[in-house]
Amino acid sequence: MGPVSATFAVLLLVGVSALGVAILVLLGLVLFGPVPAPVRVRDRRG
Repeated sequence: MGPVSATFAVLLLVGVSALGVAILVLLGLVLFGPVPAPVRVRDRRG
């Protein structure tokens, strides 16, 4: 493995992990909608 292929592998890993996180966030927003945000604010105040 040369430096180019190693860099490409790292970029690929970072891209895949970022994609996974984005998908999880989108799924969370779709499933829970805008409900959890006010709940978190109430928890902080209380």
